[in-house]
Amino acid sequence: MAAELGPRGIRVNSIAPGPTATDFNGGSMRDDAQMRQGLAGQTALGRVGEPEEIGDAIATLASEACAG
Repeated sequence: MAAELGPRGIRVNSIAPGPTATDFNGGSMRDDAQMRQGLAGQTALGRVGEPEEIGDAIATLASEACAG
């Protein structure tokens, strides 16, 4: 999208989190330590993400400071 829309002056920001400890799938990612540990080894940070981290990124991108 950025390559297509950039020449028109349109910025594209994307947040694509990996495994995140949420209620999705019955909270298994949040509540199952073995699952978290297995997935953590596949992430750059070596752990699963927290919902607040995604929210902070969204709030930053939506802020006036990033508006232009």
